[in-house]
Amino acid sequence: MATFISIFSQKGGVGKTTLTMVLATHFAVVEKRKVIVIDGDHPQHNFFHERELEMAKAEQNESFRKSVEAQGVEPYPVLEASLSDLALFIDHFRKEGGDEIVFIDLPGTVNTPGYMDVVNRLDYGILPMEADKFTFVSGLQTLNAVYDQLQEGKTKIKMFMLWNKYMERERQNIYTTINAQIQEAGFVTVLHNRVKHSVLWKNQRSTLIPEVSIKPVADEISTLLFETKKVSKKNVLKTAPVNL
Repeated sequence: MATFISIFSQKGGVGKTTLTMVLATHFAVVEKRKVIVIDGDHPQHNFFHERELEMAKAEQNESFRKSVEAQGVEPYPVLEASLSDLALFIDHFRKEGGDEIVFIDLPGTVNTPGYMDVVNRLDYGILPMEADKFTFVSGLQTLNAVYDQLQEGKTKIKMFMLWNKYMERERQNIYTTINAQIQEAGFVTVLHNRVKHSVLWKNQRSTLIPEVSIKPVADEISTLLFETKKVSKKNVLKTAPVNL
């Protein structure tokens, strides 16, 4: 049965598309899994256009093309779709699909019509988090929206939080405090591995060539996809800000 995953948040610019790209490419090339990416981030469709650019580069640059071919893996499909189409696609693919991992790149606004219809159909959601007040508050808003759907029995999604742009020199109490408040929700698993901050990160992302540094995060996610216990719904998230 296909597995549907999305890295999503109410806040834009937290690395949703970049993380989706490096994880999808890792699972496809390194783990040799069947991967499909659906770019539902209308109207920009950055993921879809990045794939087009890379395929054009492979045609024009012999060295790059040989690097891709040497991996021995066909490029995974990247499709573009509207949110309304996505809900129908997931319903259809659950019946007709195989054992693919389907990554869905969503817009940065939970209130977009049709957004929660897609989220409610996901198996797993990953919330990227950064150590700043605005990202934290937006993250809680996202989780509260998911929690409401869980309470109403509209979804069985399993949620994870991933520290993105992590800085070891940052005050560690920030991470400890946010971890504690997120875990208090009772239905979110905070991933142990973190994506370190790098000004080169966006330049290194690729829909064709895997990024080595994502492996610890990808390995942890790969394990948890099959071992996460049933969602707990007993605690309500509080949106009180953290002192950062």
